[in-house]
Amino acid sequence: MSATEKIRVELCRLRQQLNEKEYSEPELEALFKEIEDVIKQMTQLRGTIFAKLFSFKSRDLRKTIDGDPE
Repeated sequence: MSATEKIRVELCRLRQQLNEKEYSEPELEALFKEIEDVIKQMTQLRGTIFAKLFSFKSRDLRKTIDGDPE
């Protein structure tokens, strides 16, 4: 199972858990902060992946423009 599939499974599990369990206000606040931190980390990771992908795309475009096969 890929990393993204594992994340999706965990999100589904968490969503189901939130629907089934009654949380107190402090528990919800703690969960909210945890999720907010994970979102920040995932956003940073997405930016890193985008930068690497953009680098590959730019390199390929330069090769095409220059007519350089390598």
